[in-house]
Amino acid sequence: YSRFLKRFSLRAFSTPLRLCVKCLQPFYGFFRDVKPGDRYSINYLPEKGTELRFNENPLGDVPGADFAAAYFGIWLGDEPISTGFRDRLLDTD
Repeated sequence: YSRFLKRFSLRAFSTPLRLCVKCLQPFYGFFRDVKPGDRYSINYLPEKGTELRFNENPLGDVPGADFAAAYFGIWLGDEPISTGFRDRLLDTD
């Protein structure tokens, strides 16, 4: 979490993400060390919130559509960290 904040200035993010920063610390606390073959998935489930899974096993979730919109917006929003990366994720040219 702290490496994330040091690398990316919060000023670079939209207001919704800055408002959800308090949710990032617990969310990043769900992550585990990985080895080859491990997989993470992040899904938004309206009844639960943003859920993190590791090798198909749920690790935790953060409630609220606002967190999901801000978090996914880092990569998929109108002003993502990298438009090239966003376009590759969305498979657009």
